[in-house]
Amino acid sequence: SSWRRRGLSTCVNAYHRRSELLICAAQLPLLLQGRLMRFADQQALEGFLRHIEEEYAVYATALWTYGVRSSTQLANGSVDTLQLAGITNRLHAEDIKAQASGGMGGGINTSELADSLAEKVKEALGPMHQELRDDICSFHSSQTLQASKLLTVHVELLRRLLKVVRLPHDDADPQEILDAEADEAEDWRWDNTPESSQRTAYMQALTSNLQPLLSNRSLEWSQQVVAQGLLVKGLGQQLVARSDELIYARRFHLKDMRQHGAVIGVELKKRLSMASRRQGEAEFYIFGLSSHFPFVQVVTDMVRGGFAYWKKGEQDGQQLVHEKVLVGMDAVYEFLRMALNKLPGNLGQEDEVGVVLPSQLSDPQRCKLVDPVVRASYTSELSIVQGPFFDGSLDDLYDFNQDGLYCCDHRA
Repeated sequence: SSWRRRGLSTCVNAYHRRSELLICAAQLPLLLQGRLMRFADQQALEGFLRHIEEEYAVYATALWTYGVRSSTQLANGSVDTLQLAGITNRLHAEDIKAQASGGMGGGINTSELADSLAEKVKEALGPMHQELRDDICSFHSSQTLQASKLLTVHVELLRRLLKVVRLPHDDADPQEILDAEADEAEDWRWDNTPESSQRTAYMQALTSNLQPLLSNRSLEWSQQVVAQGLLVKGLGQQLVARSDELIYARRFHLKDMRQHGAVIGVELKKRLSMASRRQGEAEFYIFGLSSHFPFVQVVTDMVRGGFAYWKKGEQDGQQLVHEKVLVGMDAVYEFLRMALNKLPGNLGQEDEVGVVLPSQLSDPQRCKLVDPVVRASYTSELSIVQGPFFDGSLDDLYDFNQDGLYCCDHRA
């Protein structure tokens, strides 16, 4: 209960995994008692026999030649069979069989090995416990948590809360760009300053490859747009994403409203890593929930390629989020051109029936990420609240339900 009071819900799963490992370590003596111990080679068999009695080591060659490869075979074989296998002394054969069976005669006994192994497992997990506690303290040191700082356990929790299944869009291997050498691109080269300070240069590279698709009059392009999209109850923290570049519907041009008109986000990184991959996915969830439109998030290093995220659809109550590996900048530009090409020219504007808020867009086929209905299986600490909310002329899009959760009403 003290953990809940401190708002440590996000790390419960990680702690449980550690606890399960410790339980398994404690149970190893029982699990391994009398169970299979395989011998990697004749020397391992000789060591086993020597541990029982020094003089038994002479039987190793004969037993190995006969085909003995595990303690189970020694335990299950009859004394006559063991003598046939090369243990010429019957008394020795009976003793070896008893010890291999886990008897109390003072030999190696598998529980002795298990006890030693259990202690080593516990010793190895000790630093993990302290590291987890340090991460938790760091996690709660501020009122907000940046998408760029999320650990794997945080992203996994977001998927669970949003009922998301992340799927690979194709067979491309992420390691192709995570491990690839960062050769200089023809039209781009990072310097030693932060990415944001090089905006003029990278924007020239982006726009030169995306024209004339940026001429859509219903769209605008802005930098460093902040979305404060999720508040995990019990943590007392809001998850915050800052998009390096955001393409949004012009109707939402006021600074605090741009996240609600987000259509495509682009995150720039000097180096692609697992951390930048997690950040891209997290920014998709935060901006995707904040926006009124089907949203796409791209993260790229302007050299090796990048990753793209969007919601493809739903199946069995789960939101299917696709991750596409974009190998090379040609693939990044091709994906962005495709995503821009089919956007309506009146996106977010008013027509004869109301505001144009499509629930689906094509190329890639995508739909709006939603905040799922919170079921009873989720505790109050693991509930999510979406906000802040657009309070302009579109405020009738939101209802406040009995559970105290804001949810999007797509009647418009």
